[in-house]
Amino acid sequence: MTSRLVAFALLAAACAGPLAAQVHMAPGIILSDESGTGSYPGQEASKVKLVGLTNTPGGALDGRMIVTYADAGYAGLVWEPKGLEHAPSDIFVRYSDDGGISWSAPVNVSRTAHLHSASTDWDGDGVDEIYWGDSDKPTIFNHGLNVVVIWADKYVPEETWTWGQVGDNTVQGRAEYPDLATYPNYRVVPFSAQYCAISNDGGTTWIYGDVNPPLQLTYGRRDVAGNGGVRGVGGRWNLTWQEDPDGLQTGEAEGPGEGASGANTSKGTDVWYTWTSDIVADPMALRTNRVPLTNNSSYDLSNNNGFPTVGAAGQIENHAASRPNLLLMNVGGGVYKAVVAYEETKGIDVLTGKTVQLHVFQYDLPQLFGTQNNAFGSAGTQLTNLLENSRRVRLLSQQPNGVDPALVVFWRQGVGDEGASADVMVRLSTTVDEASVAAAPLVNLSSYTETATSANLSDSTSLNPIENALAHRGVLRGPMLVLGYCYTPNGPLARYTDLENYDFWVRRSLDGGATWLAPQNVTNLATTTINVKEPRIVGPPNTAGSDPATFVIAWGTETNVYEGIGTIVPLDMFLTRTTDQGATFEPITPLTATPAAEYESQIRVNGDCSRVYAVWNSHDSAIDSMFAIGGNPLRVEAPAAPVAIGETAPLILHAPGYEGALYVAGCALGITPGIATPFGSIALNNDELLLATLGVTSPYLAGFLGFVPTDGQAPASILIPNEPELVGITLYANFATFPAIGPWGLAAPGKVTID
Repeated sequence: MTSRLVAFALLAAACAGPLAAQVHMAPGIILSDESGTGSYPGQEASKVKLVGLTNTPGGALDGRMIVTYADAGYAGLVWEPKGLEHAPSDIFVRYSDDGGISWSAPVNVSRTAHLHSASTDWDGDGVDEIYWGDSDKPTIFNHGLNVVVIWADKYVPEETWTWGQVGDNTVQGRAEYPDLATYPNYRVVPFSAQYCAISNDGGTTWIYGDVNPPLQLTYGRRDVAGNGGVRGVGGRWNLTWQEDPDGLQTGEAEGPGEGASGANTSKGTDVWYTWTSDIVADPMALRTNRVPLTNNSSYDLSNNNGFPTVGAAGQIENHAASRPNLLLMNVGGGVYKAVVAYEETKGIDVLTGKTVQLHVFQYDLPQLFGTQNNAFGSAGTQLTNLLENSRRVRLLSQQPNGVDPALVVFWRQGVGDEGASADVMVRLSTTVDEASVAAAPLVNLSSYTETATSANLSDSTSLNPIENALAHRGVLRGPMLVLGYCYTPNGPLARYTDLENYDFWVRRSLDGGATWLAPQNVTNLATTTINVKEPRIVGPPNTAGSDPATFVIAWGTETNVYEGIGTIVPLDMFLTRTTDQGATFEPITPLTATPAAEYESQIRVNGDCSRVYAVWNSHDSAIDSMFAIGGNPLRVEAPAAPVAIGETAPLILHAPGYEGALYVAGCALGITPGIATPFGSIALNNDELLLATLGVTSPYLAGFLGFVPTDGQAPASILIPNEPELVGITLYANFATFPAIGPWGLAAPGKVTID
């Protein structure tokens, strides 16, 4: 045994970190069941979101999960510009303190679906009818015990109304939408206002949304669209959104989405910002601190519905800003910065497309870039080529340390107009200074993805005009930056036929963006008749004790149809996990085994990604918001501290649910590539050390073969030979279970470091 350990000691340095066995998901449960809490019709759930509490005061609520979703809240009908009639929605929240086994009763935090502030010809029959208070697309964020949910809502009461009063608001705007089905009549839809619900006790109660009405932030003179985001650190919170003076615009049917997302805008559309320094003591500051960050519109101040005056008379510019993204960053020294990025039209008729603009400012001083009493805010810092079309900007960040990336800005960019092919471009900086980000090298991550080398990182977007990358996502942990995107080598072929499709690829940098590894195809779909959609890259909470090398990738699938001929149908969702920074991935796991269509997933994980929590929407006879937990209950518990030579490393083999089953353990010097089995890969190298331990006759091993006891835990141990050559190497212990009925169980390995 000693000779084998010594002989293989030099291999340990070349081995990757331990890779957990395949994630297994439990059956999903329905979250969107409000039947026991009121007269809500339900069964039309959408946009479910999930967060988990960490670092709560005293740790009292650490691990609590909170979900929010929209669901039918009243048995009326409304119409939205995506072309769908549906029951008006309310926003609901629930929480779980036991890992998702049980959930609190749903709480309705919008309470507007049965209310109305406008009568319009929404169905195009030539007669004005009540437009109910439809709530749209909740977004949730939490920090400590503070939780905020935001959404856009069609119920916009006048200043003199008490909450819940109904009627026709004379200030609330309207938008007209042509429809061949109603010609010559237009469908008329009232403008939306921005709302938020606030909890200061981790979602147990809602001071705004339940105890009091939700907090209304805008007054309907301009149409709110595209929840830009909400962020918080302690008592400091900020929000962004966009306001269109002519109402939400429909798309041009040039891209893969449903349209009416806020991307297509009227001239004069602005990005707005607000903040509070203490969300517990002064939540109303979110209403009084509103300010336009962009300078695209002047504002008629004669009737502001009782809201604080922001703006001044002026000339409308020939621009429109949309789809803002938001961060609130602790940059050290007690300073907190707001980072806002958005896309903006160029305002020059001969230049189509958009640029990406960036604002960075002290979170409570946006007037540094545009006086608060002036309608014209900052134009921001332009990050992109004026001659190309840039859109869908996204942000990643971590507290600056002067070495690793602090701010990563990435987006889609190409030479074509709306719906045209594009590459994923990125700039990153170790500071959050606007000029530093703008001066950072522009990196093309997706150019010639299938064969890309480091030489392609500087490619122009016009070098390959037919390939297309979209749905970009990312995770940032220290020097590890992982960016992913859906990619096809031939965008027109994938769009107009089913002879080409989209897979999800990732590209990794392990040195803070200095170098990039070759792209990896994570999904590898077996047929071009299916596309990947709605991908996710999710790492553990960026808190003490979390494993920075772990993350989960999840995605949905849909039918790939000829544009204009077939109808896209959502299919199934899948996920995979890595614990070695993406060097290897586990076998792909279905999120659920039901035949229902699945989409709009949200994923959260614990500190080492051994537990995966998922929510999604499922469409069968009804549309439900679902929840499931996944992970691997089998694991090896090893000493956290290094073990000296000549001493014993105690192990506990955890196998809940496999009581009485035969188990066999092994020990190796690494986990790559592992031992393939019909049920997954045993996460140990197939090396000589493993073969020796499987003999279980060595005096250095105990408890490596047996039957799982009734408590689901089997003790084992490794006596480390008293050989100086072993100091500094790492052993990995793992086991498999062989129940009489059912598949093998494959454990996550334990790591033993020799000191």
